[in-house]
Amino acid sequence: MPVFTVILPTHDCPATLTTAIDSVFRQSESDWELRVIVDGDTEGRGDQLRRQWPDPRVVVCGTPTQRGPGHARQVGCAAAAGSLLAYLDHDDEWRPGHLAALRDLLTDGADMAVTGASYPDVDAGVVRHTAAHQLAWHHELLLLNPIAEPSRTGHTATAYRRYGPWPDLPAGFEDWALWLRMSAAGVRTTATASRTVIARLSTGSRRHQIHAPFGLPIAEFTELAPADAMRALATPELAERCAAAIAADAAEWLADLAARGELVLPDDMTLEAALSAAACAPQDTESPSSAAWPTPSPAEELAVVPGPRASRLVVRTPLPESRWLSAATRVLRARRHRFRGVVLDALTDAGARLLWN
Repeated sequence: MPVFTVILPTHDCPATLTTAIDSVFRQSESDWELRVIVDGDTEGRGDQLRRQWPDPRVVVCGTPTQRGPGHARQVGCAAAAGSLLAYLDHDDEWRPGHLAALRDLLTDGADMAVTGASYPDVDAGVVRHTAAHQLAWHHELLLLNPIAEPSRTGHTATAYRRYGPWPDLPAGFEDWALWLRMSAAGVRTTATASRTVIARLSTGSRRHQIHAPFGLPIAEFTELAPADAMRALATPELAERCAAAIAADAAEWLADLAARGELVLPDDMTLEAALSAAACAPQDTESPSSAAWPTPSPAEELAVVPGPRASRLVVRTPLPESRWLSAATRVLRARRHRFRGVVLDALTDAGARLLWN
């Protein structure tokens, strides 16, 4: 029986799939099986893959209809023989030490493990990287941010049997939904700051085509039209103030969780490094093409929902399931108070009368 089962879902078998599979063969940890699931294999792509990779460790199967990567991962996990499960998306790749890093973490008492990553932005021509604070783990943090893509994540087969299966969500973010379920159940999670994954960013990829269907309410107001409210939230000056407020909120949030003994940090990272990164989000200067993560403008993150007697200001969120809305709203209101204050001041300065906030 292999130590690892690697689950790799694909649909149209893009050119990057070859790179992804080759990166599995380059792993220093060689005790694995690879299960490639062709989601909606109606054109014989599975047969082509079997001929291309005849290695017995590679198992290719197809589903009769396309149902999305969540269902494809369900199929792969149901047949997994490994005691540890790892995931790889067909447009990502692993550096040679990825599975070894996961094995070290998952055989040292953790049920779930996450690694760092580099993100080549195909459209912008730069490379972004996971920053220190982005590897901190707590259920509260997870409610407002998915934290880790499948290619960066592994867990024990036992944890999956207890808290799976993968959800089959047509709107996406199946990984976020599963991580939330595991986190809420108290699954022991750890991480490493080592950037063992190369996850490509492109506006054409699925992860950039998923919308934010939910809104977390932070205020209701009258005496200001929704269009005027959005114009007041779209100024460059407000964007700068919001970025500073979000950074200060994040640093305070992490410090409070750490003081309560609840924050999980990678063993190869200090709390000081995480707090420093959260407070200022410095640009990564590893190479001339490296760049800091862009800060979304308030106009991108916020929305005004008109009502019969008042308008409601909400923070857009792509939460995978409505069951998490109440908890996420509580965390937002408690943990992003500087950001909320800056935004609400902008509304009142524009003439809004707040009914509650």
